[in-house]
Amino acid sequence: MDMDKTKRTELRRKDRAVLDDSWIAAFLRRAPFMTVAFSDDNSPYVYPITFVYSEPDRAIYFHGTPHGTLRRLAERNTEVALTVAEMGRLLPSPIAMGFSVEFSSVVVYGTCTIITSFDEGSRALELMIAKYFPHLTPSEHYRPTTPAEFKATSVYKVAIEDWVGKRKRESDDFPGAITYPYNDNETS
Repeated sequence: MDMDKTKRTELRRKDRAVLDDSWIAAFLRRAPFMTVAFSDDNSPYVYPITFVYSEPDRAIYFHGTPHGTLRRLAERNTEVALTVAEMGRLLPSPIAMGFSVEFSSVVVYGTCTIITSFDEGSRALELMIAKYFPHLTPSEHYRPTTPAEFKATSVYKVAIEDWVGKRKRESDDFPGAITYPYNDNETS
C-alpha cells in the first residue's frame, strides 16, 4: 500500500512539528551527516552518509562509489527519503514510562538523480568540501576535481519535494536533565 504523498509530512504530535522553512534549512546546513533510504522490490536500504544542502537548488548532494548497491538503487528507484537528527538532554522521570529525550530532526522526501554533468557535479563536490573544510580554498589548498576524478565517483542530487521538522525541547530547568555521557571516542 502506497502512502498518500500529501500525508507523509503530517505529524501525529502537532506540538512537536516544525514547519518553519528557515529552521529546517538551517538544521540541514549544520547537520554533519544524514541517513538516506531507498527501496527496491519491497526491500529497504539505508545509508548514513555525509551531504550538503544547497538552498539555491533546494537540493541535497552526496557522493559515493560509481559501482555497487547505492548506485544501482539510485538508477532503479528515484524516490528517496532522508533524515537528519540530533539528540538533546535525557529527561528522567519518577516512573519508567515517563523517561524521555529531547531531540530535533528533519525528514526530507525527494527525487534522487545521478549527476552526469561535470560542471554541476564538481560544483556539488566543492559545496561538500566547503561544508566540512570551510578553512580550505580550492586551487590554494587543494587541486579541484578533475574530469577523470569525477568519472571515478557518483554524485547524487536529491531534489526536495517535501520536508518536515520535529522537535522536542523542555525548559532549561527540567529536574534531573542530563546530557548523554558517551561519544564515539569513549566507546571505541
